[in-house]
Amino acid sequence: MNIYKGLLVIFCVCASTMIYAQERGLKKLQGLKYSQPYVVSTIGTAIAVNVPSFTQGVASRYEITPALPAGLQFNNKTGVISGTSVANSENETKRFTITAFNPVSSTTGFVEIVVMHPQKFLVVDDENGFVRIFDIAAPQDVAVVAVANPVSSAFGNGRFAIATDGNGVVFVDAITNQIQEIVAQDVELGGDSSVLFFQNRFCIVGDETVLIFDVATTENKLVATLQFDEGIEGQAVVINGFFGIPTFFEDGDFPTALALVNPQTFEIEDEIPLEGQQTIATDAGNRMLLYVDFIDDGVNGPTASFIDFETQEFIDFFFFDLEQVPTQMVFGNNVAALVMPQVGDKLRSEVRFFSMHQRIVEQLDSVPGAGISSIAFGNNRFAIANQLDNTVTIVEVISNIGRMEINTLATIPVNISPNRITFGGNHFLVTHQFSDTAILIDATTNEISTTINGIRTPNANPFSRADTCFSFGNTSSFCTVMERFLGARSKVYIIDGNNGGIEDEYDFPPAGPLSIEDKKEQQILRHQIQKQFLQYRRNKDPQLRKQIRKNQQKLYNLTNKRSVSSSRFSRRFNRRVTFEGGKFFALSRSGNILVIDAATRLIPRAFNTVGGDTIASGKNRIVLPKFPGVSIFDSQSFEETTNISMDGNVFEIVFGNEKFLAVSDNRQAKIFDDNGNVLKTFVAETLPFQISAAAFGDNYFAIKGSTRTVVIDATSNDVVFTIGSESTNDSDSIAFGNGNLAITRGNFQANSVDLVNLAQKGISTFTNRGQPGSVIFNNNRFIVSNLQAHTVSIVASFGTEVLTVPTAFNPHNMAAGNNRIAILCGIRNGSEAITVIDSITHKEITTIPAPLGVPEFTDIVFNPGK
Repeated sequence: MNIYKGLLVIFCVCASTMIYAQERGLKKLQGLKYSQPYVVSTIGTAIAVNVPSFTQGVASRYEITPALPAGLQFNNKTGVISGTSVANSENETKRFTITAFNPVSSTTGFVEIVVMHPQKFLVVDDENGFVRIFDIAAPQDVAVVAVANPVSSAFGNGRFAIATDGNGVVFVDAITNQIQEIVAQDVELGGDSSVLFFQNRFCIVGDETVLIFDVATTENKLVATLQFDEGIEGQAVVINGFFGIPTFFEDGDFPTALALVNPQTFEIEDEIPLEGQQTIATDAGNRMLLYVDFIDDGVNGPTASFIDFETQEFIDFFFFDLEQVPTQMVFGNNVAALVMPQVGDKLRSEVRFFSMHQRIVEQLDSVPGAGISSIAFGNNRFAIANQLDNTVTIVEVISNIGRMEINTLATIPVNISPNRITFGGNHFLVTHQFSDTAILIDATTNEISTTINGIRTPNANPFSRADTCFSFGNTSSFCTVMERFLGARSKVYIIDGNNGGIEDEYDFPPAGPLSIEDKKEQQILRHQIQKQFLQYRRNKDPQLRKQIRKNQQKLYNLTNKRSVSSSRFSRRFNRRVTFEGGKFFALSRSGNILVIDAATRLIPRAFNTVGGDTIASGKNRIVLPKFPGVSIFDSQSFEETTNISMDGNVFEIVFGNEKFLAVSDNRQAKIFDDNGNVLKTFVAETLPFQISAAAFGDNYFAIKGSTRTVVIDATSNDVVFTIGSESTNDSDSIAFGNGNLAITRGNFQANSVDLVNLAQKGISTFTNRGQPGSVIFNNNRFIVSNLQAHTVSIVASFGTEVLTVPTAFNPHNMAAGNNRIAILCGIRNGSEAITVIDSITHKEITTIPAPLGVPEFTDIVFNPGK
């Protein structure tokens, strides 16, 4: 009885409080929103104070879930969000729910926050003994760090490394802009040193000494010192997982060589012989070494050489005037660009471009300039600095009806004597020799975005790598499969998510081994080509060059003559490439598998299967269709471990919750583990008709059909509910995200996307702009490709369309990661391209046209290891 009396008292007190509050004029809370519903928080920089407001009522206290990122504060009394992010555990957008209370009511609102590293440029000023650092977001706030005799720099793992001439290596924290430490002050590096970064290793290359630092932790640990007594000449380079150091042989036919240093073992694993007596400029791309050398004999001019990294065979030579020695070589989008300097009034400066398609190098048109001093590649375009007329020229190299063309996009006036261009953060930074004002050019619009005072490069050294560098670059990469038809060969391309260009090109392996006769002919051709190249280098006979071209094409055709795709075509956007254990696994329609190491870009294995339309991976396993059923392969040994039989052809395989789901065209599905143990079988009666897609997320599997979508609990392996989703589109797609399931539906009458709340089983629908293609989830957003409208819709996970972004023609498959969305476009009619969008700003970064030929991009995957 006393308990009931106590409850009655509490009830009366509460009721009295509410009545008193209402009598005082307190109103129910409505319309909670924040001054900044979407916040980009840069580490080390305070965010603008984010203040709540209401359409009605006043709150007395607030709560927030989940907890804010480290460094940001939430005021429970005022609801204000403020502070400075100090860590970046996840570089993705998170949604926070804020609940406001007063004595008569409560209401909720939402804020989305993404924590990002700052995007900074570091500029070396060796004349005045400084390095200057600024953030793109606040370019006028320039930090000046005193460094004696700085030469070159690079960024890696949260810090800058700066090589000096006589004062060791200086490490600067990229967040605070403060010097961490100065090391190796007793090592003489010289005035042409280079700094490289790869896989948590800095490589500092001096005149005779190489220092390697392990920076995997906060410590800058010197782990190796390598001495090159014969000297180091020219630019060092990162090439296919190695530090490439240009040096000399003690004896032999080739005076110069590129020493390949393993960044993990610190051993010189190989030396690539080079021609010439002096290496000037080097770069690497598409598994080729590009270098310029010079024989100082008063007769022969400099030579640009292209070498296949894997075979160490010469691919081509190009000769230049004795007086015009190239100063810089840059690789981008499967093209090499070479800067030819001005030589008085006799030779005008220009940039010479070379395509590197199908392991054959072709010289393209040149771009003339006025005292060209520097070039940089980014956002699928080259920026060229002209010192004599104080301009920057922006050009792109694209394929057009079977040939490569160079298009001038813009000519931008800058300050006096621009002498260095650096790309980073979707901008070109232009610094000058005689002006203290640097310029930032937006690499999408090709327009000046801002100027920065107090930045100058008085003595930019073209042979140093590099006196200007960029921090926290987006190092994402994407792997895409491009099928070719009408007897053409299928390809695999690696796309750089930062600079928006093709990094590597691969042919699928032959469908079967070469015959003994073909192998003999292959060896004869390779030997003949190398012999002809050495003759050509000596006599420069143009007829011999034509014969080399014919032999190169014969060798290419012979090596790849069985790697021809079938002409099968499906409207389903099947998974043709996956990422597992640091490797890309790409599948052609004819069943060829190409394995690509994502770090070194080398091919550890290529083999043929019995065919199939899809591929999946997880737990160091690769799963492929193998009629009737699937085969499981070990992703490290590439050996087949087991088979699982199924009824019909398997066309969908997905991985989730440590298990696989495979779906056949005969309405059968099986869930099995990585060892091939079948955990659940679903028969036709359980599954929808005309299955078009399967997906995993939020601990559910889902299978989409023409009339309904089945949702399966990935723990119990039981069907938990079914959603009606009628559609006539066989390319429909599904994706999970933030407790929701997105289902695209294409119909003759209307096109739409359903968002299903998995907890409440509720459905919200929005009309799509054109026939929906695929849907993915990234950065707390669903991204839907619109086939007919040639756009993508960016949709918040709670069902509100954020905006629509234009793409190239007919967008279909997509992949996302590291704040990039890569979208495959085109339908085998010459319109094929890849559009790259920034998933934070929701703006297009670039569109990369397809290489030569009539292809069809079929699938793309992101490398999460980067």
